[in-house]
Amino acid sequence: MNRLVSSDVHPALVQAPLALHKLLRGFEQFSTLLAFMLGPTKGSVLYARSRLEPEVLQDSATVATRVIALPERAENIGAMMVRSMAMGIHERYGDGAATGAVLAVAALREAVKRITAGANPDELKRGMELGLSLARAALLAQAQLSTGQDDLTSIATNVTNDAALGALLGEAVDVLGDQASLAIEESYTPYLDREYVSGGQWDVHVADPYFLPEQKAGIDLHQPLIMIVDEVVSRLDQVQSALELAVQHPDKPPLVIVANGIEQDALKTLLLNHTRGILTVAPAIITSGLTGIDLADMAVLVGAQVLNTDQGCSPRHMRLEYFGRARKATLTRNGLVIVAGQGDPVTLRQRLVGIRSRLQQLDHADKERATLKMRQARLTGGIGVIKVGAYSEHERERKKESIEKALLVLEAVQMYGTVPGGGIAYLACLPSLQTAMHGSLCEDVRGGLAVVAGALEAPFLQLVKNYGLQSPLVALGEVQRHGGDYGFDALRGKYVCMRECGIIDSTYVICGVLEAAINTAMMAMTTDTIVHTM
Repeated sequence: MNRLVSSDVHPALVQAPLALHKLLRGFEQFSTLLAFMLGPTKGSVLYARSRLEPEVLQDSATVATRVIALPERAENIGAMMVRSMAMGIHERYGDGAATGAVLAVAALREAVKRITAGANPDELKRGMELGLSLARAALLAQAQLSTGQDDLTSIATNVTNDAALGALLGEAVDVLGDQASLAIEESYTPYLDREYVSGGQWDVHVADPYFLPEQKAGIDLHQPLIMIVDEVVSRLDQVQSALELAVQHPDKPPLVIVANGIEQDALKTLLLNHTRGILTVAPAIITSGLTGIDLADMAVLVGAQVLNTDQGCSPRHMRLEYFGRARKATLTRNGLVIVAGQGDPVTLRQRLVGIRSRLQQLDHADKERATLKMRQARLTGGIGVIKVGAYSEHERERKKESIEKALLVLEAVQMYGTVPGGGIAYLACLPSLQTAMHGSLCEDVRGGLAVVAGALEAPFLQLVKNYGLQSPLVALGEVQRHGGDYGFDALRGKYVCMRECGIIDSTYVICGVLEAAINTAMMAMTTDTIVHTM
């Protein structure tokens, strides 16, 4: 059995059976806040901050971050278990915090009833673990791979609760494919748009604005020579060989130099050659966000040699084969786009295989994934920019977080597919559990299966309740009578075929949410002592 501790110099003990009821009360109080935010007709929470204007909260994960304690200490431990679960779901899956709270409290409420009536908590837990395993298998069996723009738009709209933003995100992910890399660009006025960049984009800035044509944002360079230097270029002899090779080349192609820094005599020489028309030069300085790995990626893409004096390959001894080539490069004040790099295809494929292999090893919510997907997008030539804005910083941050959350869910949808939404996928798991209940299991294990079965009904019942129907159980009987993916459209208030109407959920998200909720409930129900402050 667990002993939950809230440390302080004056501890107090709450033991079973009272401890379990205190935890349940905390579960119920916190889950109530999140439960009525489930579904398209979700409400709002008015959060009164001391000496500040009240804040309107419309997202279950935000509510979870704002509420930090309940007044009753033992109940607060139960509430904080739900809070921790909800925040973990939000961070890992991007969606589902309210659903998780509804599932967890339903499971714990039924488990407490059974334990109070004499059930063995350990046997009950065995049954819940079995029920969770059966439900997960049933959810995966319902999954359908979904790559169409309509499905992606439906998912994005459900997550963001914004039809215009959902449509834009659905289109962007559909256009760029399952390896999409999307950056977010903020604006200080209300704005929503997208841009697709053909080619790999690197964060650099031009060494001097005089290298750019007057009244133009950037310079286009066709079939350029590309020189990559992993050090600061400041002396004449560091650029002289490259300039001579470019000028003597039969086509006299433009010269792109990417380096950690370009300054002093080297910069003056490059600018002199450029302004006098001797050679078109585009010197780019990498930003602090780029690393040696990024330069190596660029080198593979264009077929260049990364130059570094400390590694025995100095720019002073530049050779023609050290240059990279591309069909086109565009340098602006704050970026370099390389289109159709002419590096070795085999080497490029090997690099991509390494990146994809690493992606497969990482958890879906690992922050390293964003970096790897950006590297992959540069090498495959597909990057999108979502441009979003608002007048207030708070609103800009809210929209940015909403986009990031939706993109996390959409990536999972492309990998694991979708299931019918509106709680119907959970209801479709019930036959598997009911079959197991009729097997040769002890009574308390069957009771654990019943706990999970009851929890699986809870999200649908809560959605119907949030819509305003007086008899959620009648609605439950109606959808179970029809079966399949027949469900209740909580936005329009009618019974529909969920997939046909685009009401779908991410398989990965609802599987993960169910697992988090049942595990949280099992932790609480096997607790026999709470230690808290007076």
